[in-house]
Order: sequence, then structure tokens, then C-alpha cells
Amino acid sequence: MKELQERIEKMLEGEKKRRGVALRFVEGFEEILEPIACEIWNTGTKEDKEIEPNNTALWVWRMKDQKKRLTDLYYRYERWYGKYDEESPGFYLVGKYNEAAQVIPIWGEALENIKGKDFWYCIQLLIEWIPELTKLIDKKDNSRNELVKLLAK
Repeated sequence: MKELQERIEKMLEGEKKRRGVALRFVEGFEEILEPIACEIWNTGTKEDKEIEPNNTALWVWRMKDQKKRLTDLYYRYERWYGKYDEESPGFYLVGKYNEAAQVIPIWGEALENIKGKDFWYCIQLLIEWIPELTKLIDKKDNSRNELVKLLAK
């Protein structure tokens, strides 16, 4: 019994360290995204956001079979206030029973509160998302540069 207890304690200590590394990664990722997200994804005015909170959040996607597939993880890039609650900037996982989030990314569970395999699933999604996000940022940057070239003529 003592050996089992020692193994459990060792496993928990290892998980605490791994989780700390992962959460620092997420924090760093959020710090990078927050200042540019609104510039890249903002799709509406303040009035639009009151009607459609999706304007302040973006679904994390995966590429599968050359198609963009949305996941159940999203990044809220501006604070959003609902009638009874609010979401701060950060990553959120939608629960399977959250009917509101089936349509728009809202009322998910903050990533730092997720435990176990769901937490590591989210970390894997973020790691896979980085190259896709980089491509999107490059595409938007190039497109805007082309527009500026046209203005300069």
C-alpha cells in the first residue's frame, strides 16, 4: 500500500510540473494573441458585438483532409459581458451540454480550470493550431500590404 501511495504522489508531482509548463505556454500564447487578435479578427462595431458575441472570439480549428474543421476550443480576445456572467480574454473549452456554444463560442470552461485528458486535448489543439494560425496571419498581412501598394500608385 505504501508503494502505491508513493507512486501516486510521484505521478501527481509530475503532473503538477507538466501542467505548470503547459499553462505557461498558454499564458505566453495568449499574451502574443491578445494585442493582434482584434486587428485580425474583429468583424464588427460595438453595437454588433452586443448582438453577436462571436465578434470577440475565434474558434480554434484543425486542418483535416484539406478542410478547416472547427474544434470545441475557442479564444476570447476581448472581454464579453452577458446578462448574468462575463468572459475574460483567454482560451475556453465548450462543454458538450452547452447548447448556446453550439452556435457561438460562449460560456465555455476556462482552460486553466480544465483537468485531465480534456486539458491535454486542448494543449494538443493549440500546438497543432500554431502553424495554421501563422499561415492565416501571413495571408492577412500580405493582403493588406498589397492593398497599400495599390494606394501608393
